[in-house]
Amino acid sequence: MATNARRNLLLALVACLGLVLAGGAFWLLSTPPDAGAARPLANPDARAGAPLETESGERREATPLVDESDLLATPEASTTVVYPLRVELELVRATSELQAEGAPRRGSSATARIKGSIMDSNGQPVRGQVEVRAGPNAGRVFYCDGKGQFGANDLYPGRVLLDVTGPGILGSLREVVLRQERETLLHIGYGRPASVIGEVYDAEGNLLEGAKVTLDGLVAQTDEQGTFSFPYVAAGETTLFVEKEGFASTFQVVPVPAGGAIEKGRLKFRLQRGARLVISLNDRVNSGVPAQVFVLPSSLSAQRSYPWFKLNPVQIYPGGTVTVDDLPPQRVTLRLYHAGAIAKPAQREVTLDPGAPQTVELAMEPAPVVVGIVKLGDRPAANAEVSLEVPDRVAATLTGLGESNFLLLESEVLPDSPLAVQRVTTNASGEFQLSANESVSKVRYLVARSADGKAQGGVVLRGGEEKVEIVMQPISASDGAAEFVLQTSPRFQGLPVEVTVDGTPRDRVVLPPERDLHVEGLVAGEWRVRVTWQGGNVMEPQLVDLRAEVTLSVKLPEGAVIGQDDETRRRAGK
Repeated sequence: MATNARRNLLLALVACLGLVLAGGAFWLLSTPPDAGAARPLANPDARAGAPLETESGERREATPLVDESDLLATPEASTTVVYPLRVELELVRATSELQAEGAPRRGSSATARIKGSIMDSNGQPVRGQVEVRAGPNAGRVFYCDGKGQFGANDLYPGRVLLDVTGPGILGSLREVVLRQERETLLHIGYGRPASVIGEVYDAEGNLLEGAKVTLDGLVAQTDEQGTFSFPYVAAGETTLFVEKEGFASTFQVVPVPAGGAIEKGRLKFRLQRGARLVISLNDRVNSGVPAQVFVLPSSLSAQRSYPWFKLNPVQIYPGGTVTVDDLPPQRVTLRLYHAGAIAKPAQREVTLDPGAPQTVELAMEPAPVVVGIVKLGDRPAANAEVSLEVPDRVAATLTGLGESNFLLLESEVLPDSPLAVQRVTTNASGEFQLSANESVSKVRYLVARSADGKAQGGVVLRGGEEKVEIVMQPISASDGAAEFVLQTSPRFQGLPVEVTVDGTPRDRVVLPPERDLHVEGLVAGEWRVRVTWQGGNVMEPQLVDLRAEVTLSVKLPEGAVIGQDDETRRRAGK
């Protein structure tokens, strides 16, 4: 009898405990976080000021997710939610962007996107970097996050060469095509490398010793048998260059199989004797700075076999002569550009012959210029970078090539055309001179950036300006003071979150139950916001006017609140 009584008492205690736990869970799910109700979409007291873009038209990146004391560092131990909430912020138009009325804004033609990832030999993410070495966007660097992912949304279209580096990996040199309003993918893994063997010959079929071979950024020399070898090369579409003095270099994209081998006999390269081109520029217009000569094949649509981007542009001072050796024997077109001058004629064609050096005399005459001074406060700014850019750089580049089909930009790794963007450095007195380029576009954007990158300024040119003054202002932390806040429906456990800002991924974090998501350091402007979970929209994509702070609230799917079952977590490796 006593035993039954104790059993009944125990059952009653268990039942009470269950009711308490259920009540607590209900309270957690039904009580909003301490942050209170969602705030309006825009702060009426928002500050409108924000900095210009960088001199190359790049948008400054937002700072990482802030207030890290609010974020859990061990996602696996703090939540049963396997799938992350994805928050994408894309800058549509910065408040500070230079834009003349009736003309496209500065950087408007930078609509190409790239996304990718880097994994090491163990399949682990690499915190590496991807730098654009040649082509449009040269100098841009994309950094990988903790998952080895990188990306950007504001790139100029065209064929580019990317240099991939990072700790614990061999590195790679890849060529990709960036297309207008489309996304290019580049995923590189070093877990299943391949071996590659090849041979190099001259035009008569003789094996060449001492040729320099660069495959995917790795370098080797041919031996006395004309053979080169690479024991470990990352799989994918790799670049291969073969160079030897006295011969025209050759270039090819080589597909390397994962975990396989390219045996001897499959890769054979035949080098032709190089041609010599002597360029003279007798006219002494603006002699203090070098002119630029672009040497390109007369038919850009022909099969590519020479790395023209390594040659261009050729620097030559007015009144001087320059010799270019080891060019391929074919017909080429020369285009001359110089600050304060215009080429007459606009271009010259010549057929290169290894047996007969070609001499070309280029001519130019004075042209309208824009001269000016850059100041920091009331003092001249020496060594400041000044760029003069037309609103539509893609159209201007095609105009310089005498073409209208934008697909031509995908045929070759082409440098920025001076008709699209010019760059100079101020002298000790802060002075500069640039070609007016009004025949290309009446509207142009003139931007200056200090040598240390800590100050910048810009003006819009609308035609007719001859003398310009640019006053730079210091760039401070408050210039990127806009903040995006995302509130979620009530949660009782951590929520994995992945954020991308203008295509650049941030480290994955776990948001504690009573915390909002904060992304700080954003430039003021119009942003497109998209929030998804497991590929489905948590809210419809929308535009927000972000000036000081914007808060959005979303209702999470049930799975993002209660988590996933043990089997799902096990399959996900949690």
